[in-house]
Amino acid sequence: MTTSYEYQKVHQLDQMAAACGFKISHSGWGSDATLSLIPADDDALPIYNRSAKIASGDVDYLITWIRGWQASREYLSQLKLAEPRKIAKAEDSHRQRVKAAKEYVERRRVLKVLKEA
Repeated sequence: MTTSYEYQKVHQLDQMAAACGFKISHSGWGSDATLSLIPADDDALPIYNRSAKIASGDVDYLITWIRGWQASREYLSQLKLAEPRKIAKAEDSHRQRVKAAKEYVERRRVLKVLKEA
């Protein structure tokens, strides 16, 4: 049975994950159940594979992992190595590269079909 404290921890994890661009998935049930963080959608965290489990574990572990992830981004920002503006620019350029690659593959497929016809 889930207590209100456990529910609050899961809710806190869900909010923290959403703020960072992750969503929670689970695998297994009962005592074998583990939670995982995966990218929320195609726009969030574009450098990660959509099906990749970024981190897996129990609620406490994932809360700690997200706090560490946030702290590392803040630290890089303090050092002026990676500011949020630079991160957003790099993610946008990555999205554009992926989009261009998908369009290229689609054009090649269409041309191949047209040549065969």
